[in-house]
Amino acid sequence: MSRLMSAAMLCVVLLPAQPLLAASVTVAGESPRENITLTIEDVAVNDVLQNLGEKYGFEVGGVEKVDEGGDTLSATLSGDLYSILERLLRNRNHVIVRSANTVSGIEKVMIIDAAYGTRKPKTVMRATAGIAPEAPRQAYAEDKKSAAPRNVGSGPDE
Repeated sequence: MSRLMSAAMLCVVLLPAQPLLAASVTVAGESPRENITLTIEDVAVNDVLQNLGEKYGFEVGGVEKVDEGGDTLSATLSGDLYSILERLLRNRNHVIVRSANTVSGIEKVMIIDAAYGTRKPKTVMRATAGIAPEAPRQAYAEDKKSAAPRNVGSGPDE
C-alpha cells in the first residue's frame, strides 16, 4: 500500500503545473464599427487575430509571419474594431482591407512582415577590386568672388 501511495505522489510531483489563469479572449459590445472592448489574458497576438477573424467574419492572412518567440499578451483594448486591430499590429507591416458589406467593416487583415520596430538600412559600398572608393567631390560657388568650396550633392538645392 505504501508503494502505491509513493508512486501516486511521484506522479503528482512530476506532472507539469497548470497555469492558474487560463488563456482567454473576450469581446464585449455589439457594434464593432463603433465601440467594443477586447480583453486578452495570456494569449499570443496571432491567436487573438484568428479569434477576431472567426467572430467577425474577416480573413486573416500571414498569421504565420507573426514571430513573437512564444510571447503572450494581456491587455484590455477599447474602440472600434479597426483601431483595435491597428493597435494589435502596430509593430508589424500590415494591411487592413475595409468593406462596407460586412458587419464589422473589415474584410481582410494581411500581415506582410512581423519585424518589431524599424530596421536600420543597409549601407552598401561597392568598389572595384584593388581600387579605393573616391573621396567626395567639391565644387565652387558660381560667384567668382566667393570661392568657398561646398560639397556637391549635399544640399536641398539640387
